[in-house]
Amino acid sequence: MIRAALIDYFGDNEKAQKDFVSWVHDYDLADPLRQALSVRVLITRREFDTIIRQTTTLSDAVTNARLARMDFFQSLKVVSAKTSLGLELEKSKSLKEQQFLPKWVAALPYKSRLLGMAPATFENLTQQEQITFDQTLQSKLQAYKDIYNSPDRWIKVDTNDTELDEVTALPLAFLP
Repeated sequence: MIRAALIDYFGDNEKAQKDFVSWVHDYDLADPLRQALSVRVLITRREFDTIIRQTTTLSDAVTNARLARMDFFQSLKVVSAKTSLGLELEKSKSLKEQQFLPKWVAALPYKSRLLGMAPATFENLTQQEQITFDQTLQSKLQAYKDIYNSPDRWIKVDTNDTELDEVTALPLAFLP
């Protein structure tokens, strides 16, 4: 631990040693149909609120683009707080590349259809695919709100934690 702290403090080309490395099988070896392990992410209310707000922004952009028959990229620029902060969105880059959601979400080891989508990709979807995408986004957003508003899902890790510091465990696939 001291070695890692010194590396952080002084800097070094060397990386700190990992505390624990393990390989596990995610299914029961005796019964391959039984899942033995489920990977989850601990997320604070504060982080989850950010995801809800950004997902709401995307949902609004999808709805505006579909109903107003306008370009999705233009719709996203209109409803996005990123553009109001002076940050440019690019039509050809995926939402992951543009860091539309917090960096740690993009760093998770799973593939997200939403994060992998570029605004130009949405425009190439058929009308029915756009409707299906919008419905999926709406249902995910409603599930997020249900979790956020369920006090029994949130745990204080430290007695000094505020409500925004409480955490919950979410499956990887549940994130955007």
